[in-house]
Amino acid sequence: MILHNKYDKATLRQRLENEDFKRVTLSFYRYVIIEDPALYRDDLYLRMERLGILGRIYIAREGVNAQINVPEHHFDAFKSLLNEDPHLVNMPLKIAVEDDGKSFIKLIVRQKRKIVADGLDDDAFDVTNVGKHLNAKEFNQHWNNRVPS
Repeated sequence: MILHNKYDKATLRQRLENEDFKRVTLSFYRYVIIEDPALYRDDLYLRMERLGILGRIYIAREGVNAQINVPEHHFDAFKSLLNEDPHLVNMPLKIAVEDDGKSFIKLIVRQKRKIVADGLDDDAFDVTNVGKHLNAKEFNQHWNNRVPS
């Protein structure tokens, strides 16, 4: 089974230009321990490829980092894919506000040593200790209620 792109750039660009549907461009990341990044990479590639998702996803033992676009008609299936994955359940998505959906021409899912080049040792901190995500309203309430220093 082929788990990578097999077409040249010109073919991929032409294929994207000929699409008669919109794409949703988004990003997400999560620090989570992935016990077997190589196996997870292959599985995630297959699941994303089936939905026609394009973009780049980095997988490391410390988590997942993705910038992708999803065919609009597969967006609900994509969200289900995330929620069926224990590593990606309830993933906050950062959806691009202004985008033509043509930001990527192929799907790349690559295993890396780290999902973010932060220069820190792997044992410097617990990547799963991420705190609570706040939306803008919650952040403003928290900020306005803080004790002045």
